Amino acid sequence: MTSTKLHENNTDDANKMSELLQPEKKFNVLETRKNLTQQKKIEKLIGTAPTSYERLPMLEVVFDRFVRRLTTTLRNRITDSVVISIREIFSQRWEEYLQNDAKKSLYVVFKADEWNGSGVLVLESKLFYSLIDSLLGGRKEKNAFLSNRDHYTEIEKALIKPILHEILTSFAESFYPLCKVDFAFERLETNTRFVAVSRPMDGVVRLSFNIQIEENIGKADFILPYAMLEPIRDTLLQQYMGEKLGHDTVWENHLVQELWKTHINIDVVLGEQEIDFNKITNFSPGDKIFLRRLSENFVSVRSGGKDLFTAKMGQRRGGVAISIENSFIE
Repeated sequence: MTSTKLHENNTDDANKMSELLQPEKKFNVLETRKNLTQQKKIEKLIGTAPTSYERLPMLEVVFDRFVRRLTTTLRNRITDSVVISIREIFSQRWEEYLQNDAKKSLYVVFKADEWNGSGVLVLESKLFYSLIDSLLGGRKEKNAFLSNRDHYTEIEKALIKPILHEILTSFAESFYPLCKVDFAFERLETNTRFVAVSRPMDGVVRLSFNIQIEENIGKADFILPYAMLEPIRDTLLQQYMGEKLGHDTVWENHLVQELWKTHINIDVVLGEQEIDFNKITNFSPGDKIFLRRLSENFVSVRSGGKDLFTAKMGQRRGGVAISIENSFIE
């Protein structure tokens, strides 16, 4: 009985294999695989297609101010020589950045409540250990071997937190000429799966800079999603004019002085009345318009259709004059 069942099962498997090896079946299987391969290639091509993002001129100015401010802050914090330089300001997808980023980086997640969004400060492991060494008064030579470690201890994270707070504070203060914002420290992460500040295909701005401490040079990045910058997008699109971020005091003072010398036309309105257009077309010299106003009533003083004052009519030296009673100028 058992041998009969085995024989039947082997017969069924043989039939299935023979059907699969038939020319038309084999062609269909190969065609299906080919279509799936082409579909995956198309999806990959669409997903990796370059996307253009609008340039934010004022963000470049903010970043430049941040580098100068952070240089002063770190020099006051540590006794070693500190040089900070800008590498680049680049726009890309969040997924692309994570794929190209080093796996041993430290991710500092911060939040901007005023913008209702979160960003990331990324520290290269080499920079992380250079800062730790400087804080502890360690060696001055290159410490490349430390960057080969696979993890950061809790003690090291606790030591670096005060500097991270100062970096975030300096970055937030660089935005103050544009808007008031505070970057609140949230958490430290070493795994990119827990750094979800944006959707994979959404655009982000990468602000990259180098921090050189004595002979050690480390890299750092600020990652700001475009959705996070949306509340101040119009401000960031402005062009830079002068050190005060769009405010040239010399030009402003000159403009104010010239405005005081400007001549404007002033209209004194005795009264207003609605009249049919048919009557207006029939007016001829000698016709009279009755305003139904008393001589002691106020008249309106206007410029450009806007009420400036109310006044009373009178005479002075044989001519008509007005006496200002109320002002509407704020």
